[in-house]
Amino acid sequence: MFSSRSLITRPSAASIHAMSLGSRGPWRKVKVIGKGAFGSAYLVQRTGRPDERKFVMKEVPLRGLPPREVSAAKNEVAALKRLEHKHIVAYEDAIVVDETL
Repeated sequence: MFSSRSLITRPSAASIHAMSLGSRGPWRKVKVIGKGAFGSAYLVQRTGRPDERKFVMKEVPLRGLPPREVSAAKNEVAALKRLEHKHIVAYEDAIVVDETL
């Protein structure tokens, strides 16, 4: 039997916000870090991993885009894969889930 001093606590506003962001494939969204005309950028962590490394994920909805814009989004991914710059640590992955790149 639980006493009035049980271990049940209310989640913080930050944890509720993080849970509401959901996930995309193997990535759990931690927080929104930017929004633009073609998508949003999120701070993310890979689910099911013991480490706490964080990454940035850009999400671009492809549904309803003309084929030319879908191609441009995929070309951006290809360019990022090849990019080497002192302010970019590493390119990790690109996936399409539910018509979102």
